[in-house]
Amino acid sequence: MTPPDLQGGPRLIHILVLAALLWGGGYIFRDLWEPDEARYAYVAWEMRESGNYHMPTRHGEPYAHKPPLFFWLVNLFAFATGGRIGSVATRLPSLLGAVLALWATARLARRWAGGEAAWPAAVVLGTSYLFYLQGSTGQIDALLCGLEMMALWCLFRYNDEGLPWLTIAAYACMGLGILAKGPVGLLIPLGAYIAATAGAGERLKLKRWHFVWGPLISLAFPAAWLLWAYLAGAPESYLRELVFAQNIERAAGSLGHAQPIHYFIPHFIAEFLPWTLFLVPAWTALVERPLLRRRLIAWGFFVVAIFSFLGSKRYMYILMAYPAAAIMVGAAFGRFRRRDRWAGMAAAGLLALVGIVLAAAAFHPRVPIGPLRLLPIGLFLFIAGVWLLRRLYLDGPIRPRLLAVAAVLAVFEMYAGAVLLPALNPLKTPVELVAAARRNLGPGDRLLLYRMNGEILALYAGVRGQKIEDTESLRRAALHRAGGGMVVFNQSDWDAFDPSIRALFLPHPFRMGEKRLIWGKILSKGLSE
Repeated sequence: MTPPDLQGGPRLIHILVLAALLWGGGYIFRDLWEPDEARYAYVAWEMRESGNYHMPTRHGEPYAHKPPLFFWLVNLFAFATGGRIGSVATRLPSLLGAVLALWATARLARRWAGGEAAWPAAVVLGTSYLFYLQGSTGQIDALLCGLEMMALWCLFRYNDEGLPWLTIAAYACMGLGILAKGPVGLLIPLGAYIAATAGAGERLKLKRWHFVWGPLISLAFPAAWLLWAYLAGAPESYLRELVFAQNIERAAGSLGHAQPIHYFIPHFIAEFLPWTLFLVPAWTALVERPLLRRRLIAWGFFVVAIFSFLGSKRYMYILMAYPAAAIMVGAAFGRFRRRDRWAGMAAAGLLALVGIVLAAAAFHPRVPIGPLRLLPIGLFLFIAGVWLLRRLYLDGPIRPRLLAVAAVLAVFEMYAGAVLLPALNPLKTPVELVAAARRNLGPGDRLLLYRMNGEILALYAGVRGQKIEDTESLRRAALHRAGGGMVVFNQSDWDAFDPSIRALFLPHPFRMGEKRLIWGKILSKGLSE
């Protein structure tokens, strides 16, 4: 019989429905944007076109920035979209990761705080800003978080039940995490598990042999792939950059994204909203659950601390701290008292304020989203926020009213993904270039890209790109393709060309967001020169 503390909470089908509601509309209606979404979609598309499944490439050159799991999954999910690597196929790996993370979060909340904490923990995590953002985007971090959370769930369940298969499954998930984004796929979940177990005073449970043989299972996944890549002819420079440069140099911050040590503190405060407002009340409400508090604080602190001391930082790196915070808030949902209502009122007020801003923006001439899209959601948020403020001010149980806050927030996020953000597609995608490519490029032609990676340009043009770094190479490429072909330049580079280079192309200015670009048709007269 199921123990009482493990009853209740969402089932997998409930998590799937929640995820489909939160992100489904955005997947369908929002196009792929740069930088990461378009880049990853293009690398996955080129992987299929070239048949180089052992080694991701970009414009025909080895792409060592990321391991291949995400690109494999995009190609796998493309079978469900008729073979098209578009917005849906590129984001389905993120949906998979989000579902796994939500499911594992609900299960851990149920295990540690009872069934009544499971639904709130899942809803808090799903509607928190950063998790919602990563779940809606074709990036690797949601997938990584899902694999890491499954590893944690297996390890914590092993602590209680001692079933050997759980440790094997945990380290297999970590191995897949390494294939998704490198060593963090092993180090972060294993470190969070150790920190949380020690924080809860369960150090004896850390005296396990799986710490010796388990990482070998995880490392077998990337080892098998690297062996395949080596035997299939991947150059040593690719393997060297993948193993060393993209890990050691990136950790030191020498590959970009260098930030100060306190970088994640303001980001977490802002990007866990509106649930950041509930963390202090949750801490006080759980005063009778000291082991749970220490477990979750140790987990979250480890994740934030380890990335804070690395040179390279991006806001999504600490996504694995968010499930711990969500469990903290979710576990307190049934324990909040009248004195804690200020947090709910602040969240409701924030929703009303966002509604006022959106309604006002609907009439601003420089806002690129029309009033018919902005005004309805603005009025909805304002009215719902005011109603929630009033309900939270009055006496009565707080839990259902906080769930109502989450429901209003979820409606806003669904609307934003399906209606607001798609309105920006014409600004965020190279619409003009697509039509020009159809007229000027034939099968097998490449889109020339001068001093830019331009993955989004090649992706939307439907052809492979070729990067050109200097004017002499540009001249040779133009002479070789005289009378046909296209080159894309930044406006600043075009303005700096001397007349002999400009004479090779017929320029057509276009914009993509804030970028001012030129696509140039290669002229036939270049052949005589």
